[in-house]
Amino acid sequence: MKLYITYDLKPGNEYPRLVAALRAMGGCQPLQGGWVVDVQFTAAQVRDHLRKFIQEDDRLLILSLGGSWASIGLSADDAGCLRRKVSN
Repeated sequence: MKLYITYDLKPGNEYPRLVAALRAMGGCQPLQGGWVVDVQFTAAQVRDHLRKFIQEDDRLLILSLGGSWASIGLSADDAGCLRRKVSN
């Protein structure tokens, strides 16, 4: 499933375990605080997995992606990541 994962985290805290978990899923980060993954799990399963890496009052949003996207100002690497993970 192609997912966009974004979050609002407590300022001043480090979240290395969250970042490590997203990278372990093969995620790329085209924007600060937003990751794209292509995994064999549902959005709810990914939410439940990532929950253990954030604080209780942080916010997490996971959206299923379709094949169409557009951008402005992304690096070639970030655009390449989106082509690989999102485009059909």
